[in-house]
Amino acid sequence: MALYKMFRRFYPGHHYSLILGAFLLPSALYFSSGIHKDAFLFMGVAGMMYACIAHDTTISRRRWLLIFLSFIVIALVRSYVLAALIPALLAYRFSMRYPKTRTYIFVYSLVLVGALAAHWFTAFSPATVITQKQQAFLNLPEAQSQISIDTLDGSARSVLHALPTAAVNIGTQPRFWEESLPSTLIVPGLEWYVYLLVITFGIIWYRQSRLPIQPLISCLLFVIPLLLLIGFIVPNSGSIIRYRALYLPYLITPFLAVLGSRFKHIRLKYM
Repeated sequence: MALYKMFRRFYPGHHYSLILGAFLLPSALYFSSGIHKDAFLFMGVAGMMYACIAHDTTISRRRWLLIFLSFIVIALVRSYVLAALIPALLAYRFSMRYPKTRTYIFVYSLVLVGALAAHWFTAFSPATVITQKQQAFLNLPEAQSQISIDTLDGSARSVLHALPTAAVNIGTQPRFWEESLPSTLIVPGLEWYVYLLVITFGIIWYRQSRLPIQPLISCLLFVIPLLLLIGFIVPNSGSIIRYRALYLPYLITPFLAVLGSRFKHIRLKYM
């Protein structure tokens, strides 16, 4: 509900698109509906997004409490998600007071400097952390939907070298046309390619829709790093479906609002 309410602030005339994106995406619905880590992570992220992504420049005490509780939940379940979420939310909040483009450049320049400093001067190098997570997956028994990924060695160079493969894997897996793909993954594969069409047409029509772009930018800045992380570390398409599903509402819902706006325009034009 928090996710729906957050998007409704910016897309008030797109009720059905928001319901579809927030509640009815099949993969997201399936993997966030059980009593397990994924459900708590989904709840925590939605809570923080709802509390921070708003029109007002001040945050009430109730919303600060929600931010605190959501932060604790995310930190306990998957703390690395905060590394993508916090910069996106800070950039949004600061952009309400200062020039938007400069704000985003400033915030993510600080993120880059922090990542480089951690890589050079501490034991918590982002490249090392990503490598450790990848190795943990590679140590698991091989799955039926195993795919090829570039092995990391803990260096920034290996991460950059693996980036294209990670992007391709997260953007194209599971490939429903491949004969080696287990039959249980064909429908999720088709679902993902439907989402790619939604994203494509959403990008093409976003400017014409005249919808606010700030929530979309914030969602993309949050989702894209996490999707790339999944592409780096997950060596089977079945697990890619699971981990990617939790972030689909943030990626797809703004574009569904665009498509809804486009279809309304077409319907009114030809009525």
